[in-house]
Amino acid sequence: MKSTKPNTTQREANAWAKEHAIKPLDFHYDELKKMLEYNNIALDSELQPKVIHFVVAAGELINTCKFVVDAYKDKRGASYGGSFNSTEAIKMASIYNELLESYPEIVDLEKPISPLPEPAENILLLVKESNKKCPFLDLRIV
Repeated sequence: MKSTKPNTTQREANAWAKEHAIKPLDFHYDELKKMLEYNNIALDSELQPKVIHFVVAAGELINTCKFVVDAYKDKRGASYGGSFNSTEAIKMASIYNELLESYPEIVDLEKPISPLPEPAENILLLVKESNKKCPFLDLRIV
């Protein structure tokens, strides 16, 4: 970027990009929680636990993303060890796909969805690649 300060390291540039990509997630996560609170009574007994599970898993993934940003921002060169809950990411994707199958009108309401949500398996591959190539960050996969 032209506005990047002289002597900016690649790690600092990556931290800036990652932070700006994550910031909108807080807004959407809060809106998702509000929607759940407002419609809690309307959700049936089968749907409610799935939606709550989805919201909890989404919050955990967002916190992992924020943790990664903090690791990139560190200027002392410290090492960071955290975790990525692959099991919950896969379950979250499963719930999302199940909701789309059960309520196809969601797809119509969301058109155009761009970009499409990244499959949980692809995120897992990114975490594994990051663990190999990033010496200051190690995410334990659970």
